[in-house]
Amino acid sequence: MSTLTGLTYVTVLVDDQDEALEFYTDTLGFEVRSDDPMPGEDGRWITVGFPGTVRS
Repeated sequence: MSTLTGLTYVTVLVDDQDEALEFYTDTLGFEVRSDDPMPGEDGRWITVGFPGTVRS
């Protein structure tokens, strides 16, 4: 059986970005890496990651 040893990016589509951001930061303990508006869209491009890990 293979073991996952690394992960760079995963895209997760959500209905409520504020609720998702709260879950990933407050519940799971991730840190916000970026929170940028998407030009021409209502949404934002949000990136989170494990605290203290190298950003790629």
